[in-house]
Amino acid sequence: MVCKSGNEPYCAFKKRLEAVGKPIGDRVVDKLAAEAESRYTPKVVKYKDDWLACRNEKGQAYDLYKQGSPDINWVSHKFKTIVLLMLDESVPTEMQLALKAYCEAFFMGCDVKVKRPGEMWQ
Repeated sequence: MVCKSGNEPYCAFKKRLEAVGKPIGDRVVDKLAAEAESRYTPKVVKYKDDWLACRNEKGQAYDLYKQGSPDINWVSHKFKTIVLLMLDESVPTEMQLALKAYCEAFFMGCDVKVKRPGEMWQ
């Protein structure tokens, strides 16, 4: 369902449930997925020229994402490193570690490195 105007959700409830997918056996992920409709607000089209109103995207269910479908198959032996560059010392170490863990969770197969200000590159 593509909305052309108004504050309607971008996709129907049924499609949102399909995107969440089946439980995967992870207590936290399964709980968040089960409560997604009450925890998160669906994207809405506010203006007729919003990205969601102008472009028909096919979307990707979590089950397809886990399988490494062609849409996310960009990791190769040549391109598999993500570098998080800290521009100054204002980002606490705990936050840097959390950002690294986030990238490792969502970009499986990649090496994630954190570079601090002044640290030498290899």
